[in-house]
Amino acid sequence: MPLSLDVVQALRALAASMSPAMRARVCMHMADSFGIALAAGSEVQLAAPLLAAAGSGNSGGACRVIGTQQRLPPAQAAFANSALAHALDYDDIHDLARLHPTTVSLPAALAAADLAGAPGSAVLLATALGNELSCRLGVACAPQGSGPGSDWFLTQLVGYFGATFAAGHVLGLSDDQMASAMGFAYMQAAGGKEPGSAWAPTRVPSTRRSHRWAGSPRRCWHARA
Repeated sequence: MPLSLDVVQALRALAASMSPAMRARVCMHMADSFGIALAAGSEVQLAAPLLAAAGSGNSGGACRVIGTQQRLPPAQAAFANSALAHALDYDDIHDLARLHPTTVSLPAALAAADLAGAPGSAVLLATALGNELSCRLGVACAPQGSGPGSDWFLTQLVGYFGATFAAGHVLGLSDDQMASAMGFAYMQAAGGKEPGSAWAPTRVPSTRRSHRWAGSPRRCWHARA
């Protein structure tokens, strides 16, 4: 059995046993991200050009942008919402994994939910599972803040997988489809810091944009098979 399929099935099992306390904690993290995105939309100078760029040539999509009347295609909406949630750099962080999990998983799940008409409960569970995957991968990297590992922005590097799983869960991908989507996410995984801090707000949302490319082809190709 491929390792990616093992990971998918382990996360599915976790979903079946998630406690009410854990669901409440995930709701708190989601609310935190929504609040930061709303604040960023009105206070951060970078927000307006980011939203304009995300919407350029893409108006009339199915997916909502937090705090606006704007609707965009799913990839652009996920990019915009992640940029807003990360722009103030107050988003949640896993201390050991040294990454921002909800800013990755939630925008991907929201875009997929708007596309598929899925309920909020599906977004909550998908966000939890995407966060779990991202954080476990980040911890496995054992980042120390110095040495070779410090050259990588782990939110972006492992966020491809968390965002892909979150979107795929909302879209109802089978285990095999999800494992294939993970393969696409692996192909795209990046995370270098070369652009510098001035471009920090765009690093996290770039991952959310790519989750749509990773998840959608597998859904379409399996449907045709």
